[in-house]
Amino acid sequence: MAEEQNLENLLQNADQLFDENHFQENIDLLSKYSDQDVPEIQWRKARAMYSLSKATKDAKEKEQYVRQSFELVSAALQKDDNNFAIHKWYSIILDANAGLDGLKARITQLENVKKHMLKAVELNPNDPTSWHILGVFEFNLAELPWIQRKIVSAIFASPPTGTYEKALEFFEKAESLKEGFYTTNWLMLGKSFMALNNMEKAKVYIEKAANCQVLNEDDKNCKEEACKLMKKF
Repeated sequence: MAEEQNLENLLQNADQLFDENHFQENIDLLSKYSDQDVPEIQWRKARAMYSLSKATKDAKEKEQYVRQSFELVSAALQKDDNNFAIHKWYSIILDANAGLDGLKARITQLENVKKHMLKAVELNPNDPTSWHILGVFEFNLAELPWIQRKIVSAIFASPPTGTYEKALEFFEKAESLKEGFYTTNWLMLGKSFMALNNMEKAKVYIEKAANCQVLNEDDKNCKEEACKLMKKF
């Protein structure tokens, strides 16, 4: 019982560190727990390592973080197939890991990436991040360049497709669950409205993204892209 309580307290502290963007401290804290094979420990360490991979500019270090995070989240999934967070982070990290092996490898994993994110939504329909990622999946497929569409068609008998309308639906669902939960969701709402030629609504969200507070690498990238897009209005 004491061990369970210790784990619960550890996980709460780790989640707070993650929310505050203290990724290395998050890993250090989780590494202190006696049993490193606990799925709740593994997926959280994977999440933090993946976040570190996005923050570093060093290509070798970035790859190392992604590979390690994929090993951890894969191990967590093998032990617990009914945890929405594990499916969510498996989907995210699977895509990043496949991307390290080239465009074809990433495209080959498209259906698998989507399958695990849909499972995450099924297990917890109230998590805004899962809906956001489904939106990104739809959006990226909708704007896939011609050459990449050729690769997709060569790999799949029935190639996966995406639409801006569906992407917008997912981004709006995410925002309805927790308004302002992620600055990039504002950016993607704006980009979806732009793709659908609704420039009035697009401006509202692009402006929000351009004026966002920068707390991490995602916010920084979001703000930079939004500021460039503001020139189109």
